[in-house]
Amino acid sequence: MSHPAAQDRIKAVQREARPTTVVNLRSVESYGESGNWFASIKVVAIIVFVVVGLSCAYWSCATGTA
Repeated sequence: MSHPAAQDRIKAVQREARPTTVVNLRSVESYGESGNWFASIKVVAIIVFVVVGLSCAYWSCATGTA
């Protein structure tokens, strides 16, 4: 059997850990979600740069300025 003071200490630690766990889980969720958004933005930026590059190459060849 545990000492009553030890049981009270364990309960106090568990009570304090619950809000911390909730905050940490929310932080992990938002971190993962922001990672997905930033990855999507990077993919869109790469596609835009490829389209702009190809259009610049096409227009410079079409006008004969290359």
